[in-house]
Amino acid sequence: MPKHKNLAPMLQSEPIPGDRLLTVQETSTLTSLAVSTLNRARVYGTSNAPSFCKIGKSVRYRESTVQAWIASQTEYQHTTQQQHAA
Repeated sequence: MPKHKNLAPMLQSEPIPGDRLLTVQETSTLTSLAVSTLNRARVYGTSNAPSFCKIGKSVRYRESTVQAWIASQTEYQHTTQQQHAA
């Protein structure tokens, strides 16, 4: 019996073959979010940011997850649309 019974709910969907694991810096560049914003979102859950995974002590972001997160963001034609949507 595995030691970590509660691990199953935390597992994400199966990785896509050839899917790259991005560093925090690479994810920052790709999303235009500051590294500090990604770190804060990850530690405190304070921001809308892509999901991450831990490989040992290292934090990584699946490229497919980051691309899906970018695609899921609402696009606006001008700033007043965002104000009305809120």
